[in-house]
Amino acid sequence: ERSIPTATFSAPVCSALLYAAMLVLLSMTATPDVLLSQETLFLSLSLPIPAVGYLGAIIVGLGSCLSCIDVAPWILRAIACEESAPDTLRPLDGLDGHGEPRKAVVVTLLLSVPFLFVPSLEAIATMTSVSFLAMYCSMHVACGISSLLNLPSWRPRFNCLGWRLSLLGLFMSLGMAVTISLWVTGIIFGGALLIVAFAEYLLDSKQFNTHVGIRGLKYKMAMWLLTSSDGGPLDSSGMQAADVEADHWRPQVL
Repeated sequence: ERSIPTATFSAPVCSALLYAAMLVLLSMTATPDVLLSQETLFLSLSLPIPAVGYLGAIIVGLGSCLSCIDVAPWILRAIACEESAPDTLRPLDGLDGHGEPRKAVVVTLLLSVPFLFVPSLEAIATMTSVSFLAMYCSMHVACGISSLLNLPSWRPRFNCLGWRLSLLGLFMSLGMAVTISLWVTGIIFGGALLIVAFAEYLLDSKQFNTHVGIRGLKYKMAMWLLTSSDGGPLDSSGMQAADVEADHWRPQVL
């Protein structure tokens, strides 16, 4: 119970210290003009020979690719196996004779291959960074709404977690994304809004074969506003005296 939260906080702290040390060492090695003009300076300073740095960069890149192509199809299949998944994703929940999600792998490759033709590595890094920050923003929104509405499914082990901390994380992630690239942030966040709109369309057209999700969130928000307007105390489920069964909001699908 303690190792997972401890590692969750320790990993970004260690990474931040490591990257900060790398920046300090680079600033002690070369002048600002050299740092701005030579993008591969870090690799050329590798010991004992520069080839070690290039080989390490290739190994790290291939390792990231293999981990993504291994994990992403399973995530896609998990979404397809959800009861709230639309009918268009149902064919992706199958496995081949070796127990691998072959169809999900093909869809993952179709989504990733176009990015191979992007000529600039900086553009790839920018899109990847903003995509991760967009994911963090959606996580903060989900945690903030769950904490604000006192949803029964929201049971954090840390008492300090709440809607205020989630709001701070949302603003920090959004500000960092805008700082990296404004137009890339607009495109990626616009795509996320299109996904939400598409989910609403599927929900209205009954392609979602369940009533959990955004509609359940709207119901919970309405009940929270109605019950909290009386000024009375709320119980752990966000309601006063009424015992109303509400569908839980499940943001992991989004």
